[in-house]
Amino acid sequence: PVDVPDGDLSGVFLVAAPLVKIDGRASVDGELWPDDGKLGITLEPVSGPTDVENAVPLSRSVFWEDAGAFSFSAVAPGDYVVRVSGLPKDVFLASARYGAGDALAGPITVENGRAILEIALSRKGGRLQGMAADESGNPVFDAEVVLVPDEGPSRPERYKTARSGPDGRFEIEGIAPGSYRLLAWVSIPRYQYFDARFLDEHRSRVRMLTVAPGQAQTGVLVTVSPD
Repeated sequence: PVDVPDGDLSGVFLVAAPLVKIDGRASVDGELWPDDGKLGITLEPVSGPTDVENAVPLSRSVFWEDAGAFSFSAVAPGDYVVRVSGLPKDVFLASARYGAGDALAGPITVENGRAILEIALSRKGGRLQGMAADESGNPVFDAEVVLVPDEGPSRPERYKTARSGPDGRFEIEGIAPGSYRLLAWVSIPRYQYFDARFLDEHRSRVRMLTVAPGQAQTGVLVTVSPD
């Protein structure tokens, strides 16, 4: 029995379904991923209980069991978005599959029964070398250079950033194949580049790029926005 005291119960969710354990494997170019304590894999519920204080969905964090092996315990049935964070700068997320489904194409559905979450990483990404400059072509030191994927915030792990050196030069590696917008700023609020409206305000300074697997592009010039 559940004893419910008097009070406002709005926003309270009762899950009347067996909790599920999800096992997973992570690999990089076919080799098991060595657990270095930095790679993060989370399941973000599409809807459901939230952290009231911070008003964000409760996420399930991965538990690493061995090199390349991880699991989520006590996951409530429902729809979840798979997120991968903490990737080394030369590694990109190549694919993620839950059972027979593509876990990057949309939310996965967790139900009773067992399915494996497969995370495939790769070090065979593209590399970009270039210079951040002002409108007169002079190098800009310590500019924030951002590579924005066409998919936008739905694929946050594909965003790449770098800071330009004293000679304005920068390098970005581990780029997943695809189409991107390259921009640079002297200074912007943290993660402001996830805001589509903010990016649209700076569309005149966008450099469009297409990156192929393993491709190295050099001599790329990006004009720095003052703010």
